[in-house]
Amino acid sequence: MAESARISSSVFVVKELFELSLNPWVLPFTILLALCCLYWLLALLGTVDMDFIEFDFDSDTDFDGDVGNSGGLLTSFLKLVNATDVPFMLVLSVVSLCKWLINIAAILYWNSDGLVWLGLATWVIGFFVSCLIAAVLTKPLVPVFKAFRAGEDDEEPILGQSATVVTSHLTEKFGQVRVLREKGATALVNSRLASGQPVLKKGDIVTIISRDEKDGVYICTQI
Repeated sequence: MAESARISSSVFVVKELFELSLNPWVLPFTILLALCCLYWLLALLGTVDMDFIEFDFDSDTDFDGDVGNSGGLLTSFLKLVNATDVPFMLVLSVVSLCKWLINIAAILYWNSDGLVWLGLATWVIGFFVSCLIAAVLTKPLVPVFKAFRAGEDDEEPILGQSATVVTSHLTEKFGQVRVLREKGATALVNSRLASGQPVLKKGDIVTIISRDEKDGVYICTQI
């Protein structure tokens, strides 16, 4: 009897959560969170790069006029949430989850009537709160990802090193490889195959022969 009651209670909670997820004030973040989950599933399978969306800003770059002001604000915001140091999709996933939870809490506790002004206020305030939470949660990961992204300026350069393909495929337009080094930290870098090379699969061994400064990727060739 008690077991039946627990099952019924669980079903009720799941049903209520599903209905809340489809609420107009929550639905956009439900969709965004679902897309983030899909991305991580594809990343786990090695179908997309970890840095599928990546921001790389040079702090010494000068901008002029309105473009400079906008660029400076965007850069400052991305640095605030650590999106320049950890994968942007990781930050977006944390922000999406927090926003989703905040909007559900809003409907349950202070906006059950669906007031427009209160819903908009929750969106704005919830966004900033979510960004602050994301900044705090991802801060400890900054040195970890910096170590993984370490490149030719480390103790042991990766040019000329052997590497292992970690994505499902390595082509002239897509892929990542992992470099194991004796002195420096293990490096996980975005890579592309040299022109004319056959497509490689996960686990294949390659040699890093150069770096494409324009795209910020390493060019590899099969051993």
